[in-house]
Amino acid sequence: MSNNYFSPTPKISGGALFATFNSKEGNIYWRLLKQIANNQNKKGNFDGANPINVKLSQDEAADVIRAVRTNSTSSFYHKFDDNVTTGKFSYYELDGQDKEGKPTKRKGFGLTVKKGEKEVKIGFTLASAERLSLFLQNALTHIMDAEYAEDIKQAKEYAAKKKDSPQESPEPAPNQEEDKEF
Repeated sequence: MSNNYFSPTPKISGGALFATFNSKEGNIYWRLLKQIANNQNKKGNFDGANPINVKLSQDEAADVIRAVRTNSTSSFYHKFDDNVTTGKFSYYELDGQDKEGKPTKRKGFGLTVKKGEKEVKIGFTLASAERLSLFLQNALTHIMDAEYAEDIKQAKEYAAKKKDSPQESPEPAPNQEEDKEF
């Protein structure tokens, strides 16, 4: 199952996020693409040849859910060999004006992920951030269900193995006489 988010900007500074999960492996994956064009037909807007790939832990996914619920920030830091990937998902409020010139606040979330020289920024409306939160909740539910099913399977296999193996009867303690009838 995947969930996709697109955030192109007129300044060509946006990005796209493709979120997936594998319940058997217990992993959540993000594939982020940088915006490279802003054309009318939307073809070739994002750089699919140079993605940033991120594998989120279950706690990192839960932290994004918490950030959406509390209008706050979630961040992560991954290091593998000499490669460092950092990410920040944070709530924002920007001052603006409506069509009549009255002051307004634009609210949403921003995701910035950096890996080496690459950086992708994606904006989320409050609705799309909520959708991401629901996707992550669903992913965690499926992962936990798969882990539980595996635990049950292993417990049944262990019980069957224990039942089939011969059990030794305990030996009486030394110098103990058997019960005798008088």
